[in-house]
Amino acid sequence: MDEITVNLITAVCSLALGGVASSYVTHRMGQNKERLAEMRRNAEKLYLAADEFGRQLDVYLIRHLPVAKGKMNYNQMLDQQIADPPMKEAGGAEMMTMLIRIYFPALEPELDGLFRARDHLSEVSGAHKQDWREGGGIGQEWVDAFTSAGREITAASNALKTSIIEAGRRYADEPRLFGLRRKTPAHVRTA
Repeated sequence: MDEITVNLITAVCSLALGGVASSYVTHRMGQNKERLAEMRRNAEKLYLAADEFGRQLDVYLIRHLPVAKGKMNYNQMLDQQIADPPMKEAGGAEMMTMLIRIYFPALEPELDGLFRARDHLSEVSGAHKQDWREGGGIGQEWVDAFTSAGREITAASNALKTSIIEAGRRYADEPRLFGLRRKTPAHVRTA
C-alpha cells in the first residue's frame, strides 16, 4: 500500500472512531442527566410525603389533647376525626416508604425512627382510650404523655426531612460524567 492510501484509511478510521467515542460520551452524559433529574424528583416527592406524614401525626396528637385536658370527651374527638379526615395529597407513609426502600435505602434508619415514634404515639393513645373508658383519661399525666410523644415525632420527622434534604442535594445541579463530580466552587457550597 502506498502512503496516500494508508493516510486515507487512517483518517477514515480516526473519524469513525471519533464519532463513536463522541456518541458514547453524549449518550452517557444524557443518561446521567436523566438519572439525576429522576433522583431529584424522587427526593422532592419523598420530602413532601414525609412532611405530610409528620403533619398527619401532629394533627392526630393535637386532637387528643383537649380530651386529656377534659375540654371535650372522646366521642367528640372521634367525631372531629370523621368530619375532617387526613388528606393524602403526597402519598403519606406509603409513598414515603416506597421511595426510601427503592431509591434512598440509606434513609431507612431515619424512616424506622419515625415509625417507632408513631408506634409510641399509638401506644399512648391506646392507653389513654382505655383509661378514658374506665372513667379516667383526664389530667396532666396524659397531657405530658402526649406532649412527650409529640416531641419524639417532631424530632424523628425533622431528622428524616434533614436526611432527605442532604440526599436530594447530592442530585441537585451536579453534572457527572462517568461517575466523576464537578467540584462546586467554595462560594456556592452549602453546609
